[in-house]
This record gives sequence, structure tokens and C-alpha cells, in this order.
Amino acid sequence: MKKTVNGITLLKMIKNGEIEKNILIEVVGGTHSHYPYVIFGLTKKLCWAHAKNNVQREVFSNELLEYSFVIKEDILDAKEKEYLSNVIKPFRNRVKYIKKCNLTSEYISIWYEDIINGSDNFSLPYFKKGTMYKNMELCKAYSLEELGL
Repeated sequence: MKKTVNGITLLKMIKNGEIEKNILIEVVGGTHSHYPYVIFGLTKKLCWAHAKNNVQREVFSNELLEYSFVIKEDILDAKEKEYLSNVIKPFRNRVKYIKKCNLTSEYISIWYEDIINGSDNFSLPYFKKGTMYKNMELCKAYSLEELGL
């Protein structure tokens, strides 16, 4: 999932713990446009490193005004990843995709290769809309790789 924010908002999000260090960002605007960077520190400056060659750069807060940042967030949070990893562990190599579905409530549906029927699925318990798996789009089939599993 991607979100675009300006530099000052990014700094505030990091300070408030809304996003973590070591998250992948892309710089839009300024002289560093369209390169992937990883945030590795925050003091009086935002510290980042080029994701490919690890060239480090420190940016003062006022310099951030010239940039916009695309934040590449994980689709699942740590608890969701851990839970789904444990659920699929016995048949992980047979999982085709995972979807978030919606009726009156939301639920997760896991589709897998079945020896007898060719393909089958099962659903996890229902949960209130918008309370879990918030970064998953409804009815979109996600591979394990996309979900970081």
C-alpha cells in the first residue's frame, strides 16, 4: 500500500510512532526524485540511505519542505502476519491466494490447491468492518509474497 505525504508530515509521523524506521520510501521532487530510500534514523534531522547502494544522506527539517514522499507500507501489521502465517503453516506451499471479503461483516478467505477438488477455500472468523486487515482491499486476491508471508 502506498501513501504520499509531504516532508513535514513524514517527520511528524515518525516522531509520533505512526511509521517505523527502516520503512521504504520514495522521494518525489527535489534532486533525489524517484529513488528508493530507507529511513534509518531521526534526530534533529531525518536520516535516510539509498536503498540500493546505501549512500547515506541527512536532511534538515526545513529541507523537507521541498520533497514529497511515497511511503510503501506493509499490507499486514505484525499481529496479522503472525496469525496468518500460523494458520497456513501446515499447507503453506498449497495456498493460492488470500482475500478479504465482506458480507454484513468482513472475513478472510484462504484459497488453496486441493488434492481432490482441485481448488478449495475456507474462511476465518468474521470481524467488524474496518477493524482488522485495514490495508487489504476488499475482494482482491493477494499472493503470500504480496502480504509478506
